[in-house]
Amino acid sequence: MEKLNSSLGSIKKIFCWIPLLIELFSLRRKASRQKMMGLWSELFILKCSENKDLWAEKWHEGERSTFDFRFPSIGVDVKSFSGNKREHFFKLEQLSNDSVREQLILSLCLTENDTGQNVFELYEDIKKDIVSKKLIKKIQKQVFKNSGDEADDLKRYDESIARETLCLINSEDIPRIKETPPIGVTEVKFKSDCSNAKNVPFNDDIQLSIENDTYNNK
Repeated sequence: MEKLNSSLGSIKKIFCWIPLLIELFSLRRKASRQKMMGLWSELFILKCSENKDLWAEKWHEGERSTFDFRFPSIGVDVKSFSGNKREHFFKLEQLSNDSVREQLILSLCLTENDTGQNVFELYEDIKKDIVSKKLIKKIQKQVFKNSGDEADDLKRYDESIARETLCLINSEDIPRIKETPPIGVTEVKFKSDCSNAKNVPFNDDIQLSIENDTYNNK
């Protein structure tokens, strides 16, 4: 009887996992290079954060979210670049948004490297330090949703270069369009060279000030 109950328990667990697996695999599709660079960069920020549970909680769940990480009065966007110039595309609302007190950009360089990690390997590293199973599921869903179908084709990026070039830039220090868009224009997108913008390292003190909602550029 004990063996029977144990077997029934195992079967129930399997049936509980089936809907999740179906959902995860149904989300997979071919992903663009730009989307994959964005996903890799955001996962890398989670890996670099000391309080991974908190940053995972504040991580967006939808592509239409204005910020990648949203704290009570601070919005954080992650931008990656390749090459020699720290150039990024921005939407005007990412740099000028009345819903937050501070708008911050985490900028890093991505360089392809065959010995680097892909998004699945980053995820495996991150989840080791995540306590909440709910948050692990959230990250897992985002990875499966945005990674595409061909796992073998996923790009690998150099973590050392990403870490060395990672910095935080305040939106006020980024060259941008300052004119108010005319009535009827609902979205403005532009590329900005942030190479000479004032920046600070994404260290533990900066992370803590963002987490406590006390970061102030002044």
